[in-house]
Amino acid sequence: MSKLEPGLPKQSLVQWLTRAAGTSAKITWEVNDCGEQSGSPEADRGRDFPMCVDGIANLASGRKVIVSVAVGSFQKGITGQPKVWSVSIGKDNRFDPVPKLRDLPASIRASN
Repeated sequence: MSKLEPGLPKQSLVQWLTRAAGTSAKITWEVNDCGEQSGSPEADRGRDFPMCVDGIANLASGRKVIVSVAVGSFQKGITGQPKVWSVSIGKDNRFDPVPKLRDLPASIRASN
């Protein structure tokens, strides 16, 4: 985590998100294109899409936390330093961005 945002502890994203979301949260993981595909095969042809790993925590309150970390691209593979792509919290299709990872635990407490 300290590599993703200075000031955060030296622990894995898995450990940090589990603690931030709480032990009752169910966390799933997925790899995706960081939401960058347009949906048009013509427009997307030949593009090298970024590769994100998403930690998705389903909270007891019914809300959901999504932490998306860019880890490379689909053509180049996992390369370079991982970086935070986005952090959000919400329910259904209404998600609010969380500006910094360090703000996420307080945002989770406020949503319960």
